[in-house]
Amino acid sequence: MKNILPIIFICFAISSCNDKIVDNSITYDSSITPIIFYGETSLRSLSSDEISIQKIEIINDVLVIDATYPGGSEVSSTALFSESGFLESSPVQVPMRLVHHSFSDTCTKIISEKFYFDLKPLATLYKSGYRTDKGVILLSIYDSDSTKYYLPQPKYIF
Repeated sequence: MKNILPIIFICFAISSCNDKIVDNSITYDSSITPIIFYGETSLRSLSSDEISIQKIEIINDVLVIDATYPGGSEVSSTALFSESGFLESSPVQVPMRLVHHSFSDTCTKIISEKFYFDLKPLATLYKSGYRTDKGVILLSIYDSDSTKYYLPQPKYIF
């Protein structure tokens, strides 16, 4: 009987995972989150649990990221960090990193979720730095694999 208790616990933990695929189709107003500007050290030094970018699009001043990650039974958090300076190129580029924390969620179900980020502060930073009213920024967005950014690079035109 003692040997069956760990098996029952494992079966309970697996069955408690949320079986549905999450698709965050909340209205933009209620789900847009700010980008966190991070300039102290490299974005690669930020710890992140597994998250994979599937698709990126820009709608007006909102960056929409479709991503997948393992989990489902616990609350998780996701944030987009951006360096506070631009890489000089034509057009300029800004390194960014999508960071996910699963808070020890042991479920392996693949969750699909949309995340919405406000790009207006990035445009404001560009406008004040380059003293212009409009511009173009290439977004170099990394996920938990911090060795390569998402291609094709999204182009933010404002």
